[in-house]
Amino acid sequence: FITLFFLDWFDIWNGYSRMLKFVGKTALRSAVSRTEDLALLEREEQAKLMESFNIREADLRRVESGLKSREDELTKKGATLAQERENLEAQRKKLAGDKAQTVAYEKKVAELAERLYNMPPEKAVERLLELKDDLLILDVLKAIDAVATSKSQASVVPYLYSLMPKETAARLLRMSTLSE
Repeated sequence: FITLFFLDWFDIWNGYSRMLKFVGKTALRSAVSRTEDLALLEREEQAKLMESFNIREADLRRVESGLKSREDELTKKGATLAQERENLEAQRKKLAGDKAQTVAYEKKVAELAERLYNMPPEKAVERLLELKDDLLILDVLKAIDAVATSKSQASVVPYLYSLMPKETAARLLRMSTLSE
């Protein structure tokens, strides 16, 4: 207690308390300043993070729009390919039908040629003229010629032309020379 009295007497205590108050205020200010600096740093870091997130989000939107346009393009191409596939399938079916018709036609011509080859020439000409389709008649005559050739015999086609009416024979001969 005596020490305090002397310290107060010589005004050392007041100086000491003032010094403690100053040091305390300075320490308090520096602590507050440090916490404010830390808060400011955190805000700056958050701002930088938000900016990088915004940049990343813009990049992702740009990539997403590119992917969407690519998806639309691929969808259009897929639809085009599906249409082309349908067209090709229709053509394939048509060709198969045409081939079946051609095979049936050739079979019919071969059968007619074989029958007419084995008939007497006068009856063969009558049957040929009953066909009334000049192209079918020409195909049958060519097939009759082929039958004669395969049997190593002379062709009867010129004789069949001679038995036909002159106008019909002339028309068929003209058509046969044009088609060759």
